[in-house]
Amino acid sequence: MRPLRLLSYLGLLMLLSGLVATGLHGRFTAVTAPVCIVGLLLALLFFAPQTTRNLKLYSYFGAYSTLVIGTLVLLFLILERHGWQYDATRNKRYSLTPITLNFLKRLPQPVHITAFVAETEKDQARLLLEQYAAASPKVSYTIANPFREAMLARRYGLQVMPGDIFIEAVTSSTQANTRVTRVNRISEQDITNGIVQVLRDRDIVLYFLIGHDELPLERSTALATLAGQKVSLRDLAWVRDQLERMGMRVVPLSLAQRGRVPSDASAVVWVGPRSDLSGLEAQLLRQYLEEGGRVLLLLPPDLPQTTGEISSVFRNVGELLGRFGIILPNELVVRVGAGQPSMDHFSVPAIFLPHPITDISLEEPLFFTYARPVQPASLLPSDMRVDTIVQSPGDCVRLSSAEVATAIVRRQDLSKAFSPQEIGAVPLGVAALRVDPNKPEEKAARLVVFGNSDFVSSERINQKGWLLFSNAVNWLVQSGELLPIPSVDIENTPIVLSEGERQFLFLTMVIFVPTFVGLIGLGYSLARRERQ
Repeated sequence: MRPLRLLSYLGLLMLLSGLVATGLHGRFTAVTAPVCIVGLLLALLFFAPQTTRNLKLYSYFGAYSTLVIGTLVLLFLILERHGWQYDATRNKRYSLTPITLNFLKRLPQPVHITAFVAETEKDQARLLLEQYAAASPKVSYTIANPFREAMLARRYGLQVMPGDIFIEAVTSSTQANTRVTRVNRISEQDITNGIVQVLRDRDIVLYFLIGHDELPLERSTALATLAGQKVSLRDLAWVRDQLERMGMRVVPLSLAQRGRVPSDASAVVWVGPRSDLSGLEAQLLRQYLEEGGRVLLLLPPDLPQTTGEISSVFRNVGELLGRFGIILPNELVVRVGAGQPSMDHFSVPAIFLPHPITDISLEEPLFFTYARPVQPASLLPSDMRVDTIVQSPGDCVRLSSAEVATAIVRRQDLSKAFSPQEIGAVPLGVAALRVDPNKPEEKAARLVVFGNSDFVSSERINQKGWLLFSNAVNWLVQSGELLPIPSVDIENTPIVLSEGERQFLFLTMVIFVPTFVGLIGLGYSLARRERQ
């Protein structure tokens, strides 16, 4: 009896040693697994002396334990194959956004993602790509190391490095690749936009007008540093980076030098100009729109005493927009509130009206600073449709530039009493569509105008402003999908377990710990029965 007791103690020591070694190694190996099994069998010899008297009890307990453990293993296999997860983070950090999920449900053809990552990034890549594969059966993926799987990496070029993700559209019948695009980050925004890009039948090229003191596409960091000045963030550098990550080409365009809008232009974008178009430039843009072009215009948010009358500063622009049913009144939108003298009268909340461009569910506020009214004309041509998509709250008034300038110079209170007819909602943005009866709607001219451009500068842009801008671009170019993926702040760092670590935790917590508890309970029951 004593040798069996010593063997059981030795088995328990072997089992604990095997578990510790497995935990340190990260997974069961050809050595640690047999050690744990032999140790468990030897530990069971502790109950061998009692088997002659309690054979029936042991049989019941063995059958019960087998049933419980088998049920747990079966449940684990079902969950592993048909997994379900719940993201408990406040901002849903570890879940795909509804935009991505809705897009994946409507994939027209299969997509394969090949992610070349370093060993330290494999778990992060698998965690994200598994969500894509679970959201759509048309998405498959491969995770590889470009140095170990050199033959696979050579399919995509000679300079494949860790971090390169290749997205391929494949045909359902032959599984042959039709298009391939590459992204460089393991993130939802990059991968979703890469899928959209690879499924497009054309590239999207956005031409940003220059030569009128617009918001620059580049940040003048070097010049500011040499001059000893603070780097200005009044630029479109952040917007440009995001558009390029969405697979769009951003190209500056000087109409005065080029003499025409390039034929590959998906849309022309003009952000925050401080001077008017020349007569030739206005004529070129009008011709481009009449031929089915697309234009996005964001007016500058400058103080009236520095810009003067908008009708004189943007006379050619006003005439151009007037041909398409859009009016730029010589006014500023001022917010007034009775009993609120501390209100920022020139910071106007943007209220979204129903339209594909404003289909944004974020509750984050968006303000237009020094905004100009932009409104549909009272009489529109039969082929024009102009919709107001953004307006101010109902506590705003229109004041002429001269009135506002005088009030600022004289430091007058703009919260003075206004008649009820003067106070109300003011249109701040419109979307125009000109449909030629002889052409399909896909060929229609599209025009979007906002009475403010400051909300897209790198200095002030927020998530809602970015979504409004990108939705406007998508509506103009008819990309067919809402591409912008809202970013979230990282609140904590996740613990990503390897396959071996997950296996170790499962075996320890689901099998070994319940087994030990059961054996202790059985031992206590047998000892109590012996005493009785």
